[in-house]
Amino acid sequence: MAAAGRATNVVFIGNLAWSTSEENLRAFASSVGPVLSVQIQAHADTGRSKGWGLIRYSSPEVAARAIEVLNGQELDNRKLHVREDRSHLDSAEGVVVFVGNLPWSVTSESLTDLFKEYDPVDVHVKTNMAGRSRGFALVKFTDTEVADLAIANLNGYELEGRLIQVRFDRQQGEGGEGGAGADANGGGVGGLTDRVTVTNLAWTTEEAELVALLSKAGTVVNVEIQRHADSGRSKGWAIATFGSRDEALNAINTLNKTVLRERSISMKFYSTTGGRRN
Repeated sequence: MAAAGRATNVVFIGNLAWSTSEENLRAFASSVGPVLSVQIQAHADTGRSKGWGLIRYSSPEVAARAIEVLNGQELDNRKLHVREDRSHLDSAEGVVVFVGNLPWSVTSESLTDLFKEYDPVDVHVKTNMAGRSRGFALVKFTDTEVADLAIANLNGYELEGRLIQVRFDRQQGEGGEGGAGADANGGGVGGLTDRVTVTNLAWTTEEAELVALLSKAGTVVNVEIQRHADSGRSKGWAIATFGSRDEALNAINTLNKTVLRERSISMKFYSTTGGRRN
């Protein structure tokens, strides 16, 4: 949901193949109208593509047409996720509310309808590079009073069979998003990363089935079950790395205490200062 009067001529394009070049992307993007610039984001150390880019069109109208026409199309055998660039919205003033435990089918548009009587400035269901929901959203309001009212009325609201969590975003003013302040799931903002510890695992649990479970909350970059060096036997806990801190938080909020192989697993942020948190 774009803020009124703030239409942009820049679009975000995600789920790019690592091999896609800026030249190929420009040719693809130009099919809907004039392109002013194309920039594929790359890792500074290796120069390898991050799998997403920004395209600047000649006007907001052309950008809107690109989103409508190109979203879901394939380039280099990858189905692309195309949406408006949100940098101007994310940096706008306002009070941010975190909405968690969303059904996977909920979109920014349908969530906007739920919050419409509180007149939000922006509603954004967070997605991964392929455009799939991460299960949570950020909703921005003009002032704290309205945000308080939305939280009071909608926290615990049942949406498509799930009780949604609505609260103030804990990272406001900390240069991030997704609610990573001090709470029972971890320490202060400075100690939180995109990594979580998963404990109380059955000895027989394998990485693949843990990846399958955690992927329900977001993009899983890596899972490493900790093992004894001499025997290779599981120690009963693992470190999981997500695509972002947002997704790590969503995993903790939605999957903590999930039963896996008849064991109720526990999940917390991985401490950058002292291993797993107790």
